[in-house]
Amino acid sequence: MEMDEQTERSFLRQRLEDNDRLVEEKDRALQQAQETIRVLQHVVQQTTQQSQEKDMLLQKTLKRERRARKGKERMQKERDDAMQKFQEKIRGLQHARLSTLGGHSNRSQENRNTLSESGVGMPPGISAPDGTGLVRATHATRTEESNTQGQSKTTEIAEQKSRERQRNRPYCSQHCLLGLVEGEPIDPTCPNVAFHCAGEDYEDSVTLRFHPVNHFKWLCLIRGQLLNENAFRTRFNFQGVVGDTGTVFKVIDWEYGYTFVAKAIISPHMILSERESRVYKRLKPIQGEYVPVYLGMADLPLGVVDEYGERVGGIWTDDGDHNLKQMILLSWAGVPLVREHRGLLEGLSIEKGKDALQAVHELGVRHRGGQMGHVLYNTERNGIMLVDFETSYLCDDPGLPGQNNHNDEALEKTEGQLAIEENEDLCAAEEMGEMTNVMIGALKAVFA
Repeated sequence: MEMDEQTERSFLRQRLEDNDRLVEEKDRALQQAQETIRVLQHVVQQTTQQSQEKDMLLQKTLKRERRARKGKERMQKERDDAMQKFQEKIRGLQHARLSTLGGHSNRSQENRNTLSESGVGMPPGISAPDGTGLVRATHATRTEESNTQGQSKTTEIAEQKSRERQRNRPYCSQHCLLGLVEGEPIDPTCPNVAFHCAGEDYEDSVTLRFHPVNHFKWLCLIRGQLLNENAFRTRFNFQGVVGDTGTVFKVIDWEYGYTFVAKAIISPHMILSERESRVYKRLKPIQGEYVPVYLGMADLPLGVVDEYGERVGGIWTDDGDHNLKQMILLSWAGVPLVREHRGLLEGLSIEKGKDALQAVHELGVRHRGGQMGHVLYNTERNGIMLVDFETSYLCDDPGLPGQNNHNDEALEKTEGQLAIEENEDLCAAEEMGEMTNVMIGALKAVFA
C-alpha cells in the first residue's frame, strides 16, 4: 500500500514538473510572439510612413506637373497670339520697306541723270563739256583730306553709339533663351525677335517659328568672341555689379541679336563657378521661372604679369589684382529689391519669394544665399528669381566638383555638408525663415 502511494506521488510530481516545463515553454513562445508582433508593428509603421511620404511626394510631383502643364498651355496660347500679331506687323513693315525702296530707286535714277549731265561720274581722263573736271578734282582732294582728319572722330562716335545701343537694348525674354537652349520654337514676344530673324524670309511661317542657330553653334560663336579682347571690350557692357567672386556684364551677340548676362569669375574662385554650373544644371526644370536660364560657360583670354610687373593681355578687374578667367552665361533675372525700382515691384509679396525657394528645395538644392542681393524680381514672370548659387550645394552630392578628397580642407567641407544633410528638414526650414526675413525687409525698404 505504501508502495502505491509513493508511486502515485512520484507520478504526480513528474506531471507537475512536466506542466511547469510546458508553462515555461509557453511563456517563452508568448514572449517571442510578442517580440515578433512588436517588430511587425514597427515595420508596418515604417512602411506606412514611407507610403505617406511617397504619397506626399507624388502629390507634389502631380501638382508641379499640373502647374507646368497649365503654364505651357497658357504660354502656347500667348505665343500663338503674339506670333499672329508679329507676322501681321512684319508684313506691314516689309510692305513699307518695299515702298521705300521703290521711292529710293526713282530718286537715284533722277540723281544719276542729273550727275551725268554735269559730268560728275565720267570715266577718268574725260572732262565734262563745260570744264567742270578741275572743280571735281579739287572737290575730291578736299573730301579725302576731310575724311582723313575726321576718321578718328568718326571711329570714336561709332564706338560711343555702339555702347549706347548696347546699354539701351532690352534683354531677351526667358522663353526666348530657353527655346534657344532646348531647341524649341522662337518666342515671338521677345523684344529682340526682329534681330533674331534678320535676313530671314518673313513670309515663311516655318522660319519664324525657329531660332536661326542651334545652341551648340551659338555657344561656340560666343566663346570665340570672348577670346578676342577687342570684341570683349566693344560687346560687353559692365553692369556695375561687383561681388566677392566676380562681376556682371550685359552682353549682346551682334550676329543674332541675343542679349543676356555674363557673370565673370575671378581666378581665385574658379572652383565655385564649376559648382554653380552644376547647380544650374540640376535646376533645369525651373529655369526661366524661378532661376535664370543657364546658357553655358566660356573661358576668357589668358592674362599674365611680365617681369616688369605689367599686366599683359586678358581681362582684369579695375583694381588690377585679379584676372577674369571664366564666364557663366545666363538670362537676365530681374531687378534688385530696392526703392529705386518701386514702380516695377507692385506685385512683390512674401509668398512669391517662398515659392521660388520651395521650388529650389524640391529639386534637392540648398541655396544658402540668405541675402537680398541674391533675390531679384522678374517683371516678365511677375515673380521672384534666385541667383548666385556658387555657395549652394546638392543634397545628394555635397562635394565640390573636381576637389581632391585627400585634401584635409576639402574633407572638412564635405563632412560639414554631410552633417547638414542629416537635418535637411531643419536646414530647409531655416532657409525658408531667412527668405521670409529677406522679403519682409525688402517690402519695408521699398514701400515704407
